[in-house]
This record gives sequence, C-alpha cells and structure tokens, in this order.
Amino acid sequence: MMALTMVLQVFAVISPPQPTLANSSSDLIDGGFTSKSEAVSHCRQNTRHYQDILERYGISCADVSNATTTSISPHDYNDRLHSMGRLSYGTAGETPVRIPGVGTVYLRHFWSLNHNKSYKALTGTTKYGMKFFILYDCGNLVFIGIPTPPKICEFNKNLLASDPKCFAPCPIKGKEGIPKTSPQCVAPCPYPGKQNLPVSSPQCFEPCPVNGKSDIPKSSLECFEPCPYNNTIAQNNPDCKPCEDAQTRSDLTACLRYKKSARNITQNVGDANGTTAKAGDTIEYTLTTTNVGKDTIKDYVVNENISDVLDYADVVDLHGGSIDNEKVVSWPKKDIKANQAITNAITVRIKSSIPNTPASSSDPAHFDMKMTNVYGNAVEVKLPPTVIKTTETVTAQLPNTGPGTSLAIGFSLAMIIAYFFMRSRLLAKELDIVRADFGSTGGY
Repeated sequence: MMALTMVLQVFAVISPPQPTLANSSSDLIDGGFTSKSEAVSHCRQNTRHYQDILERYGISCADVSNATTTSISPHDYNDRLHSMGRLSYGTAGETPVRIPGVGTVYLRHFWSLNHNKSYKALTGTTKYGMKFFILYDCGNLVFIGIPTPPKICEFNKNLLASDPKCFAPCPIKGKEGIPKTSPQCVAPCPYPGKQNLPVSSPQCFEPCPVNGKSDIPKSSLECFEPCPYNNTIAQNNPDCKPCEDAQTRSDLTACLRYKKSARNITQNVGDANGTTAKAGDTIEYTLTTTNVGKDTIKDYVVNENISDVLDYADVVDLHGGSIDNEKVVSWPKKDIKANQAITNAITVRIKSSIPNTPASSSDPAHFDMKMTNVYGNAVEVKLPPTVIKTTETVTAQLPNTGPGTSLAIGFSLAMIIAYFFMRSRLLAKELDIVRADFGSTGGY
C-alpha cells in the first residue's frame, strides 16, 4: 500500500492539476493559454485585438515567440508590478489606457489581486528595451511600473521621435533622404501665381482664405476664423477648446462626466452601493452622462460592461439598450447638448439560487460575492456569504501544499523512521556481543 501510494503521488506530480475556475471578462486572452505556441497563435490571429495591444508597447509576435517561461508573484520588484486587464474595478492607482482601434484597457497594481501565489508567465523585452511578462492564466500583460509607450516618429513608424533620422523628408523627388528644412531642399513655390518664386521666398505664402485678405499670409494674426467658443481668439488657437480637459478643439468627448448609482427596489434602498442584497432582489442601475463642454456631442453611444453583475444576476430590463456576447450593454446614439445630461438604466434581479462558483485565479474579483460596476465611479453591491464561499476565502489563505510537497514530507518521514530502525538493530546486535563476551570471561 505504501509503495502504491508513492507511485500515485509520482503520477500526480508528473501530471499537475488544470484550473477549472471561471474565466474572467477581464482576460486579454479568454481563458489564457497553456503553451507559448498558443500565445503566439493568439497574437498572429489578433484574437480580440491582442496583437494591437501588444504592438502598442513595442511587443511583436516574434518577441512572444522568443520569450522564456518564468514565474512571478504580485509583490515582486518591490510592489512595482502593474497588470493590464479589460475591465475596471475602481481600485486605488488604477490607470485607464486608450488604445486606438481597441478601446480602453486598465493598468492596476498587481498586488491588488490580493494573492500571494506565483503566476506562470512568459517574459521578454520589447523593442524599446522594456521588460514585459504575459500571464499563462489570462494572457494579461504585466510591467514593472506604469509603462509609457514611446513617441513614434510620425514620418517613419520604425523610428522613435528622438532618433536623429526622424525628420520631415524633402518633398522634392530624388531628395527624400534629406530634411525638408535643409538648404539643399529647394522647390518652387506651390501657390498659384507664385511658381516662379522659390519656396523659401518671403513672398511665397499661402494666401488668407478670408474674403478681402488674400494679400496676407494665412498664418498672419490678421487672418483667422473666430473660435466657436470664444470669438476673441482664432479657431486654431490652442485655447480654443470646448472645455478645460479637451486637448484640441474637436476633442469633445473629453468634456463628458460619468456617474453611476444603484437602488434596491425590493428592499426600498435608495443608495444600494455598499449594501448587501438578497436572492431575488431587484436592482436598478442608473448611468448619468453629463456634457460640461460648450458644444453639442452628436451621436454619442453609451456603453457599459455588466459582466461582473451577471455573475449573480439576470437582466430584467435594459431600458432600450442591447447586450452583446461580451456582456456590454449599448444604447442608441444620442446628441448631448452643452451643459446637459442623459441617463440610461439597467434593471437586474439577483438569482434565486446564488452561485457558489469559485473565484477566477487570474481575476479574484470575478465571482467574489460582490457585484462591482464602474461608470465614472465604482458601485458595489454585496451578496450574503455562504458556507462554501466562506470556506474558499479561508482556504485561499492557507499554505499551498501540492502533491510535490506531500511526496517530499513522506520521503523525509520514511528516511527518519528507517534511520531509527537501523540504529535500534545496531544497538541490539552490539548488546548481544557484549553479553557473549561477558559470559565467556566469567564476568571479568
């Protein structure tokens, strides 16, 4: 039986258990990957824009292929590790990152996962010399600190903006290899009636398009169209913005403010944030989008991810919205006038039998007996604890002893027992020899 037990333990070590926990909508790769080749495949197929996210930080599919396997813990590198996911949880220090063509992802402290376990990961270096990790469990990126994507040369996407070779090329055919500002880059004035002048001539300028001002340059302070938000400055003036947070005149969405609230209709609780709901309770979420700018935002679409809510609830009414396979609710386009707000609502009902699904290893906030939702601010509705989920929370804090640890302990005990057994036999044999010698000498 002992030998059979040892053999079974050996097979358990050779074939480690696979996770059976729920996948998280926050995973960059749904369900993660089990091998480096699988991660490379997701990159090359651009699964859920995975390649676009990697390239944002200078990570190519070849870099993933050349990465090595390692393990990291949330508190490594003096707690400076930050992990990236698709969902926001409103944790302290969480940073949203907008990626063109992808949307918004979120960087948060790796230790905010509240785990002390080690994570299997691929590690490598970006083409900009920055170390990166990719977690097997979820495909999420992990960096040391908050990475800032380097500014790329606008004239050559393969160069950094700081590279000496980054310059506006000469527009003259055959002289593209020299800067546009070089004295060697001489071309005729491109404006009608001035082709006989060199482009560097003071008389070579783009005429002002405003009626009656064609004899002055377009860049002149006297030639300007008034800013629609302040008619005392030109519309190309950096101060011509719809609001303080806007970067440009057309950056209208920067003027939006988001707010969310929840009420428990069943318990007649007006503010359900931080309260505990019961099975069968009806919760209504209200999303408020306010335009604090000076211009109308046209055809704005409100989107809200409710995947964490649907862990424990079912949709009752989307109030005109629709939900996709990613559990993102969208409402029809609307115009939001200056200093006005629009509201949208979602009504859900807590399941009659609250699931005891184990929390995800890659995203402990998934199936954690809380319905967390973020729209500007975080709203959290708790669920009553169950014996199973309480036991899960307690056991998560226990030391991680697997079949390998059990095998080592069993082997150590066997060696200790064998030592004392052999020592006892040796002492017994020595005592027999002493008795025989004592008897043969008559007691002398």
